[in-house]
Amino acid sequence: MSNYRLVAVITVTILLAISILSLYTPISEAQSSPIKIKWRVHSNPTPSTDVAYGVCEFGDYIYVVGEEGGKDRVEKRFKSNGALVKSWSGHFGPSAPLRDCTVIDEKLYAVNFGSHIFVFDLDLNIQVTGKDTYYPRGYAFSIISYGDYLYIAGAKYREEGGAVWSVEKWSAKDLSLVKSYSSDATTRFALSIGVNPVTKQLWVVGEFVGELGYNEFRVEILDLDLNLVKIIKRAGWSSALSITFDEDGYAYIGGSGFVPPKYDVHGLIAKYDKLGNEIAAVEMRGPAYKILYVNNYIYVGSEELIDNYNRQVLYIFDKNLNQVDKIVLSRDMNTSAMLNWGKMAFDGKNLYIAGGDGLIDWGWTIYAISILLEELGTTTQTAETISPPITLTNATQATTIDTPAVTLNITKPSTPSKDDMTTLTLIVIVFAIAVITVAAAVILVIRK
Repeated sequence: MSNYRLVAVITVTILLAISILSLYTPISEAQSSPIKIKWRVHSNPTPSTDVAYGVCEFGDYIYVVGEEGGKDRVEKRFKSNGALVKSWSGHFGPSAPLRDCTVIDEKLYAVNFGSHIFVFDLDLNIQVTGKDTYYPRGYAFSIISYGDYLYIAGAKYREEGGAVWSVEKWSAKDLSLVKSYSSDATTRFALSIGVNPVTKQLWVVGEFVGELGYNEFRVEILDLDLNLVKIIKRAGWSSALSITFDEDGYAYIGGSGFVPPKYDVHGLIAKYDKLGNEIAAVEMRGPAYKILYVNNYIYVGSEELIDNYNRQVLYIFDKNLNQVDKIVLSRDMNTSAMLNWGKMAFDGKNLYIAGGDGLIDWGWTIYAISILLEELGTTTQTAETISPPITLTNATQATTIDTPAVTLNITKPSTPSKDDMTTLTLIVIVFAIAVITVAAAVILVIRK
């Protein structure tokens, strides 16, 4: 009987230890992410290729520019839910989708790949058509406004063939060409342009043809009168695609390339001081097509091959280029999706991003991403986020649709409290007693 009693004592001791252990589980603490998909809408006006590129914002609306089956297209949508208010489409010359836009003096200026400039009022009534501002100079990829002027980055044709880097300065008031700048003959495309808020200089990013005949990463710094200040080259990367600045004049440039043997690396973010000296860089899986600095964080629109589909991805980095978060925006879509050149827009609360999705019949995809800025700095470790299905809005709908915000969960390591430490101490004591009891029982059995 004593042996049975001994077994019973050992069993009760072990069960007690297990029950106390269950009270303390040192796992990571889940919390609500400060990054939320507020809404996503889908627009598919034609049965052929429709892709959105740039987004601008003003007042209660966003303006999205892109392509509609080979034509230029602009959509005006409510910020609140993405519902379509009005659209415009037109066709001038060869297939030349609108790539980028800017708003100045309550007018929307847009440029397309065929080097046309369009001007609309904010109700999308066209005031200047592309044919009125067409010059057979090549391509226009990016447009910004600064003061009373527009700056357009792209490329010019060469008589001997090919294209060279081009930047133009236009008067916003009368759309007269003030000055044009072309880089040396080895350059190709200027893909994005921005103004450094500290130095008041233009930074133009793009690609050029290197000595071996391959495209290479290039940045040119110009003054506001288009005089060259500095050229920056970065070996090993094929293109500089996008640019943004923080309030201290640091530039963050997104690029693309292919870096063997890291076959899953196709993009990077490089940080430069206001003089153009590189001070940090980080590699990423997909090209950094879109980039925007907002209150101490850098948001990067990219695309990656995930689960056999090309998917739209949003990265978030801090100013030291540490990755803070990553959201796979199109995870729930069983089709390929893309982001490309063209701005993202931010209105103080939401980030607006445009791209495309489809296989044969491509359509527009537009997102509003809610950012709770005061909470961003609290996360130290993130899990890859999957966006659940959201009701899509067709391009022809103009009704208001209330789409609930979708909470994306991330993980944050928990810090043990005093109670946690007390419980942990108790666990150690109980296990120690259990071990001693078992050892004593074994010794008694052996002696018998």
